[in-house]
Amino acid sequence: MDYAGMEGNEITIAVNVVPLALITNSTKLHDVAKYSNGAPRLSIVSSEEFAWTNFPGRNSPSTYKALNGKRTAKMPDR
Repeated sequence: MDYAGMEGNEITIAVNVVPLALITNSTKLHDVAKYSNGAPRLSIVSSEEFAWTNFPGRNSPSTYKALNGKRTAKMPDR
């Protein structure tokens, strides 16, 4: 898999990370809490495959930048 960009992000970041960040920071979750008499819940479902990868970028100062950077994104490791 080669590096592919979309709207300033590597494509897997654009699909898997950016929308989650937008949803979790959305004021819509707070609006739901007001009308549902409780705390809003967001369930994130994933697999354990992330633990199987060799990802040296996890020790970098910014994991996001390590994943998203064209030079630092190790696409074969994904």
